[in-house]
Amino acid sequence: MAIVLVLNGTNLNMLGIRNPGLYGGARLADIERVMRVRADALGVTLCPPSAPMAQI
Repeated sequence: MAIVLVLNGTNLNMLGIRNPGLYGGARLADIERVMRVRADALGVTLCPPSAPMAQI
């Protein structure tokens, strides 16, 4: 089974809040949920970051 490391960039916590006309209305949790569903369908394991981006 493939493993995909997920690295989130800065300010993603603002998705769906800051300028939704430009960035869209989906929040990070919505995107992560879609990623998990698709990964399961493909038989892929997602590996989320275990430390805040400031520490990576």
